[in-house]
Amino acid sequence: MVNANLPWMACDESTLVMYSTYWSPDPLGDVGTIVTFTIQQPLDPPAVDGILEFAFLDATNETTSTVTYNLPPNTSNFTFNIPMLVPQFLPSQYIVQVRVLETSKQLCDPLVLCCIRFPHL
Repeated sequence: MVNANLPWMACDESTLVMYSTYWSPDPLGDVGTIVTFTIQQPLDPPAVDGILEFAFLDATNETTSTVTYNLPPNTSNFTFNIPMLVPQFLPSQYIVQVRVLETSKQLCDPLVLCCIRFPHL
């Protein structure tokens, strides 16, 4: 596991931690500046209908903004370099959360396949 931005933590005890997730610049710049995320993640079994989700949470774990990307069907391994804008309503204390969700029609709710959080509190 390679997670370059410290500190990082698991989202919960039962969810797999993402393999390699980092971004630059760290700490994040001002509102509207570009931050580039680099994600590498194997998935076994493959994600039938996967979504890559980036979320900014406040200190109480409430989501303040989210961006999602659809993964190609049956993704088993991916590497992404994704530029994003720092959101307008980012609190002074925040958590960056990155996770992969399975959203196939057989599931009632999305299933979290892997997740990682980076607290800046």
